[in-house]
Amino acid sequence: MAHLPTTLLEHRLPGQPHFDWLLASNPTGPLWTVRVPWPSQRWLARGRLDLTVLPLHRRHYLDYEGPVGGNRGDVRRIDSGWHHPRLWTHERIVTLVKMNHCFAVVDMHELHHEKWIAQVTPPDESCCSFLNSLQL
Repeated sequence: MAHLPTTLLEHRLPGQPHFDWLLASNPTGPLWTVRVPWPSQRWLARGRLDLTVLPLHRRHYLDYEGPVGGNRGDVRRIDSGWHHPRLWTHERIVTLVKMNHCFAVVDMHELHHEKWIAQVTPPDESCCSFLNSLQL
């Protein structure tokens, strides 16, 4: 599978701003989306992320910034790039993430229903070899 787009949005709502991370699971379909507690530049330092799965988002949100319909605040893109899934199932996703503020392996697995957990680690030598094979 080729690398796929990913974006981190700051979703600003009165009294409850948060971050929404959008990942393409294929080249054309909707985006798998999770709420994350921190901006991407803090992911590696934190090492662990508690995630809440949100409804699938339209690909329009990969580049969109501005108001969200239905009085749901506004969004601002704070990071973007690509990810390369190494495993994608209903219970677990392992992907190499390369955004402007984060280069890491993110290993996510479902705890229950919409709650997931992610381990964020620096890429190891095998990831670097893998990247070189992609000839980016």
